[in-house]
Amino acid sequence: MVKVEIKEANGVGLRTDGGLWIGQPLNDVAWQVQAQTDHFPTKAELREVVEVMWEETPAKKLFAFIPAASADIIAVLKSIGFKQEGRMKNACESGDLIIVGRLR
Repeated sequence: MVKVEIKEANGVGLRTDGGLWIGQPLNDVAWQVQAQTDHFPTKAELREVVEVMWEETPAKKLFAFIPAASADIIAVLKSIGFKQEGRMKNACESGDLIIVGRLR
């Protein structure tokens, strides 16, 4: 279950059983999503977080930066409609960051 913990013009904070999800606007269209979780999120949990982000924000696009070494989470995000939109070379300690995004 996803609960809205914080809702302000500069972001939204959601809590799930396994962690905290933050959404912050880049501009009027795109919102970046970040997670602090203590487990690998399930497909159902990710779907629910995305649905609540759509309900609670004016975002038209959600995006995230995922370490390329985390191929498992990238695969799950792709399975719920996110697409790989870019790659930032050497952008984190483990190597590259993959940019994934999904339109409303």
